[in-house]
Amino acid sequence: MELDIEYIEQPVAPRRLDATRKVRESVAVPIALDEDVTGLEAAREILESDAAAVLILKPLQVGGLAAALEITARAAEAGVKTIVTTSIDAGVGTGAALHLAASLGGDAAHGLATLGLLEASLTRPDLTIKGGRMTVPTGPGMGLDLDGAGLKFYAGETYDFGSWR
Repeated sequence: MELDIEYIEQPVAPRRLDATRKVRESVAVPIALDEDVTGLEAAREILESDAAAVLILKPLQVGGLAAALEITARAAEAGVKTIVTTSIDAGVGTGAALHLAASLGGDAAHGLATLGLLEASLTRPDLTIKGGRMTVPTGPGMGLDLDGAGLKFYAGETYDFGSWR
């Protein structure tokens, strides 16, 4: 039985790009790097080493949205695909990653469905998945508001958040 494997993620321990490149040259399935993608310089090294066909970007880990956009541009120039995921971020981080993923276009499956792992997302509206898709919120900024109840939950209800919901 033949399997349609999209990619193999991080088959070698981080910072071993020569070994990862050898794996990439030895298998037909594309190699994706996640833990190695820690910023612009790390992405440059990965692209120059030809160790990966896919870079998995966590905006929080690579230095923010501007750095993630720069990495996606450099990867595209090198013919390397990018996938956006979260670091199991709360709602603000997930919302930022969602906007980044949406800005890239295409039909890549990004790894944003991590909010359910948290007790509270800290934002409203909820970023829910329907039909395999997460809707990009509209409105000022990222289209999200802080959720006072979620903030109180994580703060142990010791802070007064004033007029927040």
